Amino acid sequence: MAGYYTVDSFGCGRSFGYLVRRSGNLILGRLEAVLAGQGMTMTQWVVLMHVRHGLAQTAAEISRDIGYDSGALTRVMEQLEQHGLIERRRCSHDRRAMDLALTAAGQDTLTALMPAVVDCFNEMLEGFSRTEVDTLIQLLTRFIARTQGTPEQAS
Repeated sequence: MAGYYTVDSFGCGRSFGYLVRRSGNLILGRLEAVLAGQGMTMTQWVVLMHVRHGLAQTAAEISRDIGYDSGALTRVMEQLEQHGLIERRRCSHDRRAMDLALTAAGQDTLTALMPAVVDCFNEMLEGFSRTEVDTLIQLLTRFIARTQGTPEQAS
């Protein structure tokens, strides 16, 4: 495909970057409100979900994935550990690294919060068909894979 944008046609209203960022900010605001009512921050939720789904095993991996300062993320880890939601264990193959694991309380917390999070997402997706949502997810997944340089996942 020839370039989608031209200098003359480029603007915020049609900028893919702006629209994705704006969407992310709106999602973040909605989810923060839901989670705050349950005594959890969005960053804490993201960390727990990364660990639960095996997206990351260390704080450094999570920090890179979500673009969050590693020092600030360490403080989040300490909070989660103090609340008994995660455990940090020495990595067996690299003694300098700490692997993360959900505790039973962490799993229970995610299970308890999941209905509210699911309801929040479903409210945001109201008016879209299942096919439209599937297409959106497929396109965003493909875009992420392409942008991070994993073309085998992009097709």
